[in-house]
Amino acid sequence: MFEQPVPINDGMRIIDVNGEYVGRVKFMQFETAQGDGADADLKDTAAERYNNDDFFRQLVDDLVGESQTPEVVAEQLMRNGYIRVTERDTSGPAKHVVVTNKQVDRIENGELHLNVEKDQLILGNTALS
Repeated sequence: MFEQPVPINDGMRIIDVNGEYVGRVKFMQFETAQGDGADADLKDTAAERYNNDDFFRQLVDDLVGESQTPEVVAEQLMRNGYIRVTERDTSGPAKHVVVTNKQVDRIENGELHLNVEKDQLILGNTALS
């Protein structure tokens, strides 16, 4: 798993494993500590984000499988961390994708490099703000 040696910043360019431009960092949720009451705080934070953030709610709802609940998926995203990416396409409105902590390979020359192809990222369905 990627361990952050240098800061990831809003607006940082993101490049996939093939060297293709993915987009720019829009928002980051870093891994959340566990233990000593952190799990209860995590549940509260995940529930609050789910109820108040349209992007996060849509992302969670898109990821919920038959055997999972939105609460479980929200907690997993908050616990493991994710990066919201803005992807601008000249032919239409901005889209967004999500990069998980496990998909990050390295930061090099001020760019965030992934260990997966652009097409393997989670595509969000809500409009970008």
